[in-house]
Amino acid sequence: MIHSILSPLPSPRGRACNNIAVRFVVGLLVGLLALGGYVGWQQYNRSKNPCMGLCADGTACVEGQCRVAVVEGKTKPKRKRRKRRWRRRRRRSGSGSGDEPQLKKASAADKRASTHGPTLNSVDRVDLTKGGGGGRELSQGEVTSKVRRLDSRIVGCITRAREGYEISGRVRVGFRIERNGRINKVRVTAPALLMKRGIYGCIAPLIRSLSFGATSRSLIMTYPYGFD
Repeated sequence: MIHSILSPLPSPRGRACNNIAVRFVVGLLVGLLALGGYVGWQQYNRSKNPCMGLCADGTACVEGQCRVAVVEGKTKPKRKRRKRRWRRRRRRSGSGSGDEPQLKKASAADKRASTHGPTLNSVDRVDLTKGGGGGRELSQGEVTSKVRRLDSRIVGCITRAREGYEISGRVRVGFRIERNGRINKVRVTAPALLMKRGIYGCIAPLIRSLSFGATSRSLIMTYPYGFD
Protein backbone atom coordinates (compact mmCIF):
# COMPACT_ATOMS: atom_id res chain seq x y z
CA MET A 1 0.00 0.00 0.00
CA ILE A 2 1.31 3.39 -0.92
CA HIS A 3 0.77 6.34 1.64
CA SER A 4 0.75 10.06 0.57
CA ILE A 5 3.47 12.16 2.17
CA LEU A 6 1.71 15.52 1.37
CA SER A 7 -0.41 17.38 4.02
CA PRO A 8 -4.00 17.95 3.13
CA LEU A 9 -4.79 21.29 1.46
CA PRO A 10 -6.98 23.78 3.49
CA SER A 11 -10.50 24.33 2.40
CA PRO A 12 -11.63 27.65 0.80
CA ARG A 13 -13.48 28.62 3.98
CA GLY A 14 -10.34 28.29 6.08
CA ARG A 15 -8.38 30.52 3.74
CA ALA A 16 -10.96 33.31 4.03
CA CYS A 17 -10.76 33.27 7.81
CA ASN A 18 -6.99 33.50 7.67
CA ASN A 19 -7.18 36.59 5.39
CA ILE A 20 -9.57 38.40 7.77
CA ALA A 21 -7.32 37.75 10.74
CA VAL A 22 -4.28 39.06 8.87
CA ARG A 23 -6.09 42.22 7.84
CA PHE A 24 -7.31 42.84 11.40
CA VAL A 25 -3.82 42.48 12.81
CA VAL A 26 -2.37 44.80 10.15
CA GLY A 27 -5.09 47.42 10.77
CA LEU A 28 -4.56 47.22 14.51
CA LEU A 29 -0.82 47.78 14.09
CA VAL A 30 -1.40 50.76 11.76
CA GLY A 31 -3.84 52.30 14.26
CA LEU A 32 -1.43 51.86 17.16
CA LEU A 33 1.34 53.48 15.13
CA ALA A 34 -0.90 56.46 14.24
CA LEU A 35 -2.00 56.86 17.86
CA GLY A 36 1.60 56.75 19.06
CA GLY A 37 2.58 59.40 16.48
CA TYR A 38 -0.27 61.74 17.58
CA VAL A 39 0.59 61.36 21.26
CA GLY A 40 4.26 62.07 20.51
CA TRP A 41 3.31 65.18 18.49
CA GLN A 42 1.13 66.47 21.35
CA GLN A 43 3.90 65.97 23.87
CA TYR A 44 6.39 67.74 21.62
CA ASN A 45 4.14 70.79 21.18
CA ARG A 46 3.23 70.87 24.88
CA SER A 47 6.91 70.98 25.81
CA LYS A 48 7.17 74.22 23.83
CA ASN A 49 3.77 75.68 24.84
CA PRO A 50 2.48 74.24 28.15
CA CYS A 51 -0.80 76.19 27.84
CA MET A 52 -1.68 74.98 24.36
CA GLY A 53 -5.42 74.59 24.06
CA LEU A 54 -6.02 75.65 27.68
CA CYS A 55 -6.04 79.52 27.62
CA ALA A 56 -9.28 81.25 26.68
CA ASP A 57 -9.67 84.36 24.52
CA GLY A 58 -8.13 87.47 26.02
CA THR A 59 -5.50 85.52 27.96
CA ALA A 60 -1.91 84.63 27.19
CA CYS A 61 0.43 81.87 28.33
CA VAL A 62 3.10 83.34 30.60
CA GLU A 63 5.54 80.99 32.32
CA GLY A 64 3.21 78.03 31.97
CA GLN A 65 0.15 79.93 33.32
CA CYS A 66 -2.80 81.57 31.59
CA ARG A 67 -2.85 85.29 32.43
CA VAL A 68 -4.99 88.18 31.25
CA ALA A 69 -3.33 89.79 28.27
CA VAL A 70 -2.33 93.46 28.70
CA VAL A 71 -3.53 95.57 25.77
CA GLU A 72 -1.18 98.45 25.02
CA GLY A 73 -2.04 101.68 23.32
CA LYS A 74 -5.17 102.54 25.33
CA THR A 75 -6.16 106.22 25.53
CA LYS A 76 -5.42 108.12 28.73
CA PRO A 77 -8.20 108.81 31.23
CA LYS A 78 -10.57 111.64 30.30
CA ARG A 79 -9.79 113.45 33.55
CA LYS A 80 -6.16 113.98 32.52
CA ARG A 81 -7.22 115.21 29.07
CA ARG A 82 -9.57 117.76 30.60
CA LYS A 83 -6.80 118.92 32.95
CA ARG A 84 -4.38 119.45 30.07
CA ARG A 85 -6.98 121.39 28.10
CA TRP A 86 -7.66 123.61 31.13
CA ARG A 87 -3.94 124.35 31.42
CA ARG A 88 -3.74 125.28 27.75
CA ARG A 89 -6.69 127.66 28.09
CA ARG A 90 -5.10 129.24 31.16
CA ARG A 91 -1.85 129.87 29.26
CA ARG A 92 -3.74 131.50 26.41
CA SER A 93 -5.74 133.77 28.70
CA GLY A 94 -2.69 134.84 30.74
CA SER A 95 -0.20 137.48 29.72
CA GLY A 96 2.93 135.50 30.57
CA SER A 97 3.37 132.12 32.20
CA GLY A 98 -0.42 131.69 32.60
CA ASP A 99 -0.41 131.92 36.41
CA GLU A 100 -0.80 135.72 36.63
CA PRO A 101 -4.13 137.37 35.68
CA GLN A 102 -4.09 139.78 32.77
CA LEU A 103 -4.44 143.41 33.88
CA LYS A 104 -6.87 145.73 32.11
CA LYS A 105 -5.47 148.92 30.68
CA ALA A 106 -6.96 152.10 32.10
CA SER A 107 -8.28 154.64 29.60
CA ALA A 108 -7.27 158.28 29.46
CA ALA A 109 -10.51 159.23 31.21
CA ASP A 110 -9.78 156.74 33.99
CA LYS A 111 -6.35 158.31 34.56
CA ARG A 112 -7.70 161.87 34.74
CA ALA A 113 -7.53 163.38 38.24
CA SER A 114 -10.79 163.62 40.14
CA THR A 115 -11.46 165.30 43.50
CA HIS A 116 -14.08 164.41 46.08
CA GLY A 117 -14.87 165.99 49.44
CA PRO A 118 -15.63 169.44 50.86
CA THR A 119 -13.46 172.45 50.13
CA LEU A 120 -10.79 173.08 52.74
CA ASN A 121 -10.74 176.73 53.77
CA SER A 122 -7.54 178.58 54.51
CA VAL A 123 -5.93 178.42 57.92
CA ASP A 124 -7.37 180.76 60.54
CA ARG A 125 -5.27 183.79 61.26
CA VAL A 126 -4.84 184.34 65.03
CA ASP A 127 -2.81 187.10 66.62
CA LEU A 128 -1.06 185.33 69.48
CA THR A 129 0.33 188.63 70.80
CA LYS A 130 -3.17 189.51 71.92
CA GLY A 131 -3.61 186.24 73.78
CA GLY A 132 -6.09 184.71 71.34
CA GLY A 133 -6.39 181.11 70.34
CA GLY A 134 -7.32 179.35 73.56
CA GLY A 135 -4.69 176.61 73.10
CA ARG A 136 -1.29 175.72 71.80
CA GLU A 137 -0.37 175.48 68.13
CA LEU A 138 0.07 172.03 66.58
CA SER A 139 3.37 171.26 64.87
CA GLN A 140 3.60 169.49 61.54
CA GLY A 141 5.63 166.73 63.18
CA GLU A 142 2.83 165.92 65.64
CA VAL A 143 0.30 165.60 62.83
CA THR A 144 2.62 163.61 60.58
CA SER A 145 3.45 161.09 63.31
CA LYS A 146 -0.24 160.22 63.68
CA VAL A 147 -0.95 160.14 59.94
CA ARG A 148 1.98 157.76 59.32
CA ARG A 149 0.33 155.22 61.60
CA LEU A 150 -2.42 154.98 58.99
CA ASP A 151 -0.09 154.62 55.99
CA SER A 152 -0.49 150.86 55.61
CA ARG A 153 -4.29 151.12 55.69
CA ILE A 154 -4.34 154.02 53.23
CA VAL A 155 -2.06 152.07 50.86
CA GLY A 156 -4.46 149.14 51.21
CA CYS A 157 -7.32 151.39 50.06
CA ILE A 158 -5.29 152.39 46.99
CA THR A 159 -4.37 148.76 46.20
CA ARG A 160 -7.97 147.56 46.34
CA ALA A 161 -9.22 150.48 44.24
CA ARG A 162 -6.73 149.81 41.42
CA GLU A 163 -6.90 146.00 41.58
CA GLY A 164 -7.10 144.37 38.14
CA TYR A 165 -6.03 147.51 36.26
CA GLU A 166 -2.74 148.69 34.84
CA ILE A 167 -2.59 152.24 36.14
CA SER A 168 -0.13 154.51 37.96
CA GLY A 169 -0.47 157.93 39.49
CA ARG A 170 -0.80 159.78 42.78
CA VAL A 171 -3.40 160.15 45.49
CA ARG A 172 -3.51 163.34 47.57
CA VAL A 173 -5.20 163.25 50.96
CA GLY A 174 -6.07 166.64 52.49
CA PHE A 175 -7.92 167.43 55.73
CA ARG A 176 -8.62 170.28 58.14
CA ILE A 177 -7.94 170.08 61.87
CA GLU A 178 -10.40 172.31 63.72
CA ARG A 179 -9.55 174.30 66.85
CA ASN A 180 -11.13 171.61 69.01
CA GLY A 181 -8.67 169.07 67.61
CA ARG A 182 -11.19 167.15 65.51
CA ILE A 183 -11.18 166.49 61.76
CA ASN A 184 -14.47 167.04 59.96
CA LYS A 185 -13.40 167.86 56.42
CA VAL A 186 -11.46 165.37 54.26
CA ARG A 187 -10.70 165.95 50.58
CA VAL A 188 -9.15 163.29 48.30
CA THR A 189 -7.75 163.75 44.78
CA ALA A 190 -7.06 160.57 42.77
CA PRO A 191 -7.43 159.11 39.25
CA ALA A 192 -11.08 158.89 38.21
CA LEU A 193 -10.92 155.08 38.08
CA LEU A 194 -9.94 154.84 41.75
CA MET A 195 -12.59 157.38 42.72
CA LYS A 196 -15.27 155.37 40.95
CA ARG A 197 -14.14 152.28 42.82
CA GLY A 198 -14.66 153.84 46.25
CA ILE A 199 -11.27 155.11 47.36
CA TYR A 200 -12.77 158.20 49.04
CA GLY A 201 -15.14 156.13 51.16
CA CYS A 202 -12.17 154.00 52.25
CA ILE A 203 -9.74 156.82 53.18
CA ALA A 204 -12.02 159.50 54.64
CA PRO A 205 -13.16 157.48 57.72
CA LEU A 206 -9.52 156.68 58.54
CA ILE A 207 -8.53 160.36 58.56
CA ARG A 208 -11.60 161.40 60.58
CA SER A 209 -10.62 158.87 63.27
CA LEU A 210 -7.58 161.01 64.14
CA SER A 211 -7.93 163.45 67.02
CA PHE A 212 -5.68 166.12 68.52
CA GLY A 213 -5.81 168.43 71.49
CA ALA A 214 -7.35 171.88 71.32
CA THR A 215 -5.27 174.25 69.21
CA SER A 216 -4.92 177.99 68.87
CA ARG A 217 -5.94 177.80 65.21
CA SER A 218 -7.26 175.38 62.62
CA LEU A 219 -4.75 173.66 60.37
CA ILE A 220 -4.92 172.20 56.83
CA MET A 221 -2.60 169.32 55.94
CA THR A 222 -2.07 167.42 52.65
CA TYR A 223 -0.22 164.10 52.17
CA PRO A 224 0.57 162.57 48.74
CA TYR A 225 0.75 158.82 48.04
CA GLY A 226 2.30 157.73 44.75
CA PHE A 227 1.78 154.28 43.14
CA ASP A 228 3.10 152.51 40.03
